[in-house]
Amino acid sequence: MILAGGGALLCVYLWIPETSYLAPLRIVNPVVLGQAGELLERYRCVNVFGMAVNRLVFAAALLCAGTAALLLAAVKGYAESEERSVLADRRSEYDKKKRWGVSLFGHECFKAFLAQRLLIVLAVAAAVSVPYLRTMTWENGGSLEDLFYGRYSSSVEGLYTDEIPEYIRQKQEEVSGAMARPEVQERARSIYGTMLSALSRMSAYGEYLSARESVYYLNRPAYITLTGGNGAANRKNIVTNMLMYAFAIICFVLTMSVDYQRGENRLVHSTRKGRRHYAIAKVLIGMLVSLILLALFQAPVLYRLLAAEGREYLFAPAYSLQHLSWVWGGISVGGYLCLLYVGRFAALLLVMAFSYLTVRKVKSSIVAIVCVCAVVEIPLAVMLLT
Repeated sequence: MILAGGGALLCVYLWIPETSYLAPLRIVNPVVLGQAGELLERYRCVNVFGMAVNRLVFAAALLCAGTAALLLAAVKGYAESEERSVLADRRSEYDKKKRWGVSLFGHECFKAFLAQRLLIVLAVAAAVSVPYLRTMTWENGGSLEDLFYGRYSSSVEGLYTDEIPEYIRQKQEEVSGAMARPEVQERARSIYGTMLSALSRMSAYGEYLSARESVYYLNRPAYITLTGGNGAANRKNIVTNMLMYAFAIICFVLTMSVDYQRGENRLVHSTRKGRRHYAIAKVLIGMLVSLILLALFQAPVLYRLLAAEGREYLFAPAYSLQHLSWVWGGISVGGYLCLLYVGRFAALLLVMAFSYLTVRKVKSSIVAIVCVCAVVEIPLAVMLLT
């Protein structure tokens, strides 16, 4: 039910035009949590069949109604329990003739990916991530000042030398001289002022670089976005992580809950060696799921941005980017990105461990998913609103 509801919300957000009568469903969709700041700062209404309704009131009412509908559907779906064997009536001649023996890891993979439908969950995650990541924009800015900053910076990009401050000073003198001419109109004067603002940003960046050794003057918005220096991109990245953690929690909980539903963990836990191999198999399955989700939700953005702006400056020291002034000088931009994605993988492993422990305590898939999502997702949602 959670997957169906999430898929429906995403489809509503992606496919309903803003001019449609169903546009209110798109406007208050939880997928647009990244725009919550604008939502709360302005008094805006939605058109509900010709009536102006406050957006926050409409969102709250719709959220309550949707939650109630999902809860009713989930309760009805789980009201009748049944037990069946996955291998019933499916034994082949090969199964009858093969030797008595089984790989515990292979058996656990079969239970997780086939019996508990993890393959379906991962397929849904792939179907969600592809259109979602295509709609995300990661530009560093589109103002006139950003345009002038990019043009001037492209001339000096590379290893920082004493020629860069001299270039900036000459450009400032040229623009100031042109701005001071009496025949310059007010509109042109405003453009010259924007040029001076861009050159002032370059000068401040140059002063920052001059205090360090072996640094590079970088004008690569993709590097700034990937390393966390773009505020708008950071908010979108939080939403991406929320989606990734939601699918990860579902996969981790289903991986463990199948044993408690069938009582198979009692047989495996009867010996010390069985407990050890059982734990190793579960951890390996969790690591595999984490790698798949990391590739689905993080790798496309990394590849797209690096392909757009090149990889020739990944060897540059990470503190060449001003927002990474705290990073040790021996770490390059590429090394920092590796550490960043290793940290995200470690975060998925922590979610895996917490999910496993929660399932062992509550013994219920639905309750475990709700509890882990509350612990993991609520702090991320609070980060979006701050």
